[in-house]
Amino acid sequence: MECRVSKEACCGVSSQPKVVEFVGYQCTWQGDVAELDLRGVSVWHLKHVLLEEVRQTGGSEDSKIYEIEPTVIRAKGPNLICPRDGREGTAYVDAIGDEAAGRANFMLS
Repeated sequence: MECRVSKEACCGVSSQPKVVEFVGYQCTWQGDVAELDLRGVSVWHLKHVLLEEVRQTGGSEDSKIYEIEPTVIRAKGPNLICPRDGREGTAYVDAIGDEAAGRANFMLS
């Protein structure tokens, strides 16, 4: 069942946002807003999902981030509401869903 609430209640004002749908957008964050700064993409997702998306757009495992950024990274979230600021357009980590992202244990660079 979808919970229909305002954009503000979902994204950034409430300390406990919920999965909601409104005006064609979906906010996927279900945790504490304070945890958003620590979110990271799972290594499994990077290896199995992101890499496949890169290949489907003509890239390879040797592609540079700036080469895949417009077609893979940014393509995920332009029409989603950001759980941090409540505005349209969200980070890749917030666009892929909770099953592929969570609290980061390590920073990879």
